[in-house]
Amino acid sequence: MEQRFESVENRLDSMEQRFESVDKRFDSMDQRFESVDKRFDSMEQNTNEKFAAIDKRFDSIEETIVKEIESTRAELKAEIQYVHDELKDLRTDLANVEQVTAKNWLDISRLKAIR
Repeated sequence: MEQRFESVENRLDSMEQRFESVDKRFDSMDQRFESVDKRFDSMEQNTNEKFAAIDKRFDSIEETIVKEIESTRAELKAEIQYVHDELKDLRTDLANVEQVTAKNWLDISRLKAIR
């Protein structure tokens, strides 16, 4: 009977050793998973920082483009107004030339009539 107890005890010791081995493996796996988690966290943080930098660059580019468009719009408006004013002056001058030409023709026809 004592041999049986010893045999059972040996088996229990063997099982306990196996459980300890399994526990060690689980601990090792936990460490590996923690390492992988840290890597993923680091990658996520790195990716978020890069996206934030890209967003910042896009915002800066957008702001620059908006300023350029506003500046160009103001310049074009000023140029169009200048051309409009010049054209208006040319029309006035042309109307004056037409009136003077008509008066000159009238004077020429009067002079011809006097002869």
